[in-house]
Amino acid sequence: MADEHVELPGPSHSTPTSCKTWSLSNPYGPEYGSNLPLLLRRVADQMEHDRIQPMDFLGLTVNEETTEHGPWFSVSVFWSPDEEGTGELDAGGMATTGH
Repeated sequence: MADEHVELPGPSHSTPTSCKTWSLSNPYGPEYGSNLPLLLRRVADQMEHDRIQPMDFLGLTVNEETTEHGPWFSVSVFWSPDEEGTGELDAGGMATTGH
């Protein structure tokens, strides 16, 4: 039986894409660290501030670290801005284009 090398597709075979990302967490400590609803509201506020459009949103991850004060959450957001868009919103909250 011959030893054949079969090349499987992987990350090096994918189309190169880039995305933007940021992470956010509540202040460390017993008062806010485990307050996931507060963190998610802060994430939503930051997404609005950054004008991340629904079609540009790629996903988010929620991470939990166990500390002496209990769980401490953080969220990472990933998006790929539309290259044609300016990031500006019109009066109806829709993205404007650079044309």
